[in-house]
Amino acid sequence: MRHALAGKLTSDIRPRFLTGFRAFVADADALKAVMAPIVHEHARMGVLADSLVKVLLGVDNIQTEVVTVLLEKMCEQFMDADHASYVRVDTNT
Repeated sequence: MRHALAGKLTSDIRPRFLTGFRAFVADADALKAVMAPIVHEHARMGVLADSLVKVLLGVDNIQTEVVTVLLEKMCEQFMDADHASYVRVDTNT
C-alpha cells in the first residue's frame, strides 16, 4: 500500500493531499480514527493492521509533512489540556 501511495502522490497531487489531511485531522475524532489500527472486515476474526497514520509515515515523500502535522496536533491537544488547568492570578492587587 505504501508503494502505491508513493506512486500516486505526485508533485501536483501531494500538496492537495497534505492540505486535505491537515483539514481532516483538525477534528479530534478524525485524528483518533486515523491513529487507530485498521480492521480488515474481510479477514477472519477482524484482523488488525497498521493505522492510516503508520501507513502514511511509511511514504517517504510525505513523511516529514505528516510528522509535522501530527506534532502540531499533539501540541494543540496538550495546550488545550494545560490551558484548562491554568489558574488565573490577578497581579493588580
